[in-house]
Amino acid sequence: MEQTEKKTLSDYIGGFIVSYRKPIIGLLIFIFAAALATGIVLSVLSAQKKAGLIKFDALEFEYNKIQDAENGNEDKKNEISAGLKALAEKSSGIVRTRAAMLAADIAFKDKNWEESRTYWLLAAESQKKSYTAPLCFYNAAVCSDEMGDSEKAVLYFTTASQNADFPLVSRALFNAGRIEESRSNYAQAAEYYQKLNDSYSGTDWADLGKSRVIALRASGKIE
Repeated sequence: MEQTEKKTLSDYIGGFIVSYRKPIIGLLIFIFAAALATGIVLSVLSAQKKAGLIKFDALEFEYNKIQDAENGNEDKKNEISAGLKALAEKSSGIVRTRAAMLAADIAFKDKNWEESRTYWLLAAESQKKSYTAPLCFYNAAVCSDEMGDSEKAVLYFTTASQNADFPLVSRALFNAGRIEESRSNYAQAAEYYQKLNDSYSGTDWADLGKSRVIALRASGKIE
């Protein structure tokens, strides 16, 4: 009985394969082609990433070289900056992040706040989960503050502060409060100062925030 059942099952499978051999072969070819295409794409992406990092390293080396020189070459610096911006805009992932961060840093040192902010944000958005993202948002906030764009400054300081592992969280919160206070948004400023004290009590920034809350209450600006 068992032999008959096994034979019947074997015959059924064999018959199924014979009947549907063309679709099955087509499916296998499709799976193979898809796997091959995926492998090619991954290989190309890996090669592009490697080439991008090599190009970035070369630009960074050239920049460090002129930084170490007694008289920096302004034309060369501009050439390097242009190369970094082009690399950042056409790349992705870590290549975009590193190129954008260095381009932002160069512009930051030149006090070109708008350009610096653009590339800090590009770097932050490129790898939002990376440890570099809160630093990039923080620097974008500093640029915004320097530009007088208080609304964006608060937004980016707040965004940076949302990463608990970021070492400048307390400073970011205080700056957000400071800017809101300068805009006469006293209640909102007090919220940032209070959050700072609740989460980072005993730190210099928390103590400074606490003193601002006391001052705002003493002047009748908050209850």
